[in-house]
Order: sequence, then structure tokens, then C-alpha cells
Amino acid sequence: MDLTLLKIRFIQIKREIKLLGILYTVLISLALLLAIFQFYKFYQREDIALYIITAILLFILSIQLTRQDKYFLFLHIAKPKQSIFFEYLILTLPFTISLLLSHYWFYFVIFLLGFFVISGIKYSVKKKTNLGYLSKIISPKNFEWISGIRQSKYVIGIFYILILAVSYVMILPILCLWILTMIIFSFYRECEPLNILQAEFTKQARFLKVKIIRHIILLLFLYLPILIINSVSNPHFIFFNITFLFVQLSVLVLTILFKYKMYSPMELLPGNNIILVIIQVATILPFFMGGIPFLLPLPLFLCFKYYRSAKENLKIYLYD
Repeated sequence: MDLTLLKIRFIQIKREIKLLGILYTVLISLALLLAIFQFYKFYQREDIALYIITAILLFILSIQLTRQDKYFLFLHIAKPKQSIFFEYLILTLPFTISLLLSHYWFYFVIFLLGFFVISGIKYSVKKKTNLGYLSKIISPKNFEWISGIRQSKYVIGIFYILILAVSYVMILPILCLWILTMIIFSFYRECEPLNILQAEFTKQARFLKVKIIRHIILLLFLYLPILIINSVSNPHFIFFNITFLFVQLSVLVLTILFKYKMYSPMELLPGNNIILVIIQVATILPFFMGGIPFLLPLPLFLCFKYYRSAKENLKIYLYD
């Protein structure tokens, strides 16, 4: 078995751990343990277990369809399908392993079959499509969203319409929005040219604040219709929906700060999806079980930490 891909992922995780420091590493480790424990509780109910299995497989499918290293992997790695399969299997273990300890342990086969099928998909959503009207709907200043939507072609639009159609259901649209959120976060992997970075602002603090506000507004515009319909249909779910939105906005800000703390003109940045998924799951999960959301402030704490790092990195390109 070729372990090259897994070694690359662990090197990336190790680098992020060093940047996080001891305190945040301990918090995220606790979040992983919490995820395993909470998922064990979820997997005790067959209907919820099947929802989770479906959501995880859809999320992995969205990664496979949009990942930009796929062509390289299938061309240069001896057994690319096997390598990608084990990458998905091992990196999702915090959210899948506890299924083996439940009464429905046999459903773990669905994960194995799903990862096996998905890892062999070579098709990628075409990077270029016209969709010229996007720049009339979304400001060209929000180029990450325009580029990301164009790269995904019509997938995001169709997916969003489907979420709207089931927005009255209690849990399903939230799981789908979570998958959509992770797709949106992939928009921020590519660094813009320096002239675009400097086009509007020369002060890094002002640049970051305006950027964050603009993208928060975009996410609110996208999510509020679904969450409002869901809250009206399920009044007892209002507090959860508010918390979910808060977490998504916090992690969106964190994603932007991740990008600019490592910004280098025209560079393709390594994905931070693993850390972002862990943060989201650890923050949201207690609400499903009626527990205390003691990790709710975690995304905000990380935002403050990475805001300083992003400002420091942008000093090379922008000036206060």
C-alpha cells in the first residue's frame, strides 16, 4: 500500500498543530474525543445513523468531485484509488469508528463501499463555464465566490434548490447546509494576484475587516431563507438553527484568516478542511444530544489567534 498521500496529510496536520500551539491543540484533541463519544450516542438510533452515514458520504463525494490534486494522484501514484480510499477511511475515523461499537455496526460496510466507489471517481466538475451573469449578482470584489461557483458549474445551484425544497424538514437541511458550507470553504484555497490584493486597500487591518464583512453578508443571504423556513416549521429548533448559523459564520471568518495567514500571490494553499470539520462537529454536536455546548467559543478564540497571524503575514504586501 502506498502511504505517500497519508504521509502528506499528516505532515500538513503536524504543521497546523505547531501553528496552533499547545492550548488549541489540547482543545481540538478534546473535540475529537467528544466527537467519538457523541457519534457513539447518535449511532444507537438507526434512523440517525443512516442520516449521518449519508451526510458523511455526500461530503466525501463533494471533496472527490472538486479536489484539485486528483489528476496528479491518478497519474503519479502507483495505486491512486487505494491511496485515496485509505485517506478517506482514516481521516474520517473520529466520525465513523464509534459505529463499530453500536448495535448497527454492520452499517460500517456502507462506509467501506462508499469510500471505495468514491475514491475511484476520476470525473471533476469542469473548471470553466460561462455563467457571466454571476458578476452582476455577486460583486467582482467577492471573486472567490464567483470563481468557486463557476468551477462547480451548476452543482451548487442544483444542490441549493434541493436544500430549499426540504428546508421544512428538521435535520436534513442542516446536514445539507453543512456540506454546502464545506464546499464554499474550498473557494478560499487559491490566492489572488498581488495587484488584486492591493487594488482597494493598502492597510491589512482594514482589508481583513471589509473582506470578512462582505463574505458574512454573502453567507447570510444564502443561508437565512433556509434557516427561517426551517425555524418556522420547527419552532423548537430555532435555538439550534441560530447556533448553527453562528458556528458557520465563525468558521467562515476562520477560513478567510487561514487563507491570509499563509497568503502568497498566485499560490494554491493546502486545504484546512480537516481542522474546520473537527471544529464544526465539536461545536455543534452537543446540541443534538441536549448537552452543554462548552466548545461553542472555540471558533471565535481561533479567529482572534489567526487574525493576528493574518495581519502579520499581510504586512509583507500591505502597509498600515
